[in-house]
Amino acid sequence: MIKEVHAQSVDIGGQYAFGGIKSLGEATQFLINPIFQIAAVLLVFYFIWAVFRIITSGGDKETLAKERRTITHVIIGFILLIFMFLLLQFVPEFLGLKGYKLIK
Repeated sequence: MIKEVHAQSVDIGGQYAFGGIKSLGEATQFLINPIFQIAAVLLVFYFIWAVFRIITSGGDKETLAKERRTITHVIIGFILLIFMFLLLQFVPEFLGLKGYKLIK
């Protein structure tokens, strides 16, 4: 007969000086939202910078080609960011963790 094993609850906030963070799950939850926000802001600024460079290129073919590639990379980065967001939203459900969200 197989016994059920449950992970021991460890309060890392009580053991170490981490303030209100009590587990590794709370720490990752605390970091994921700012990381996505910073990545989204960087993508927007990178896109605006590439468009500005295209406008001010004066028809230089090398600059136009370079900034077109930059805009392509921004679009790919945006798609990857959305994919990772959706993946992190639904992974706990697929693993059977009811009521657990990585991104609030």
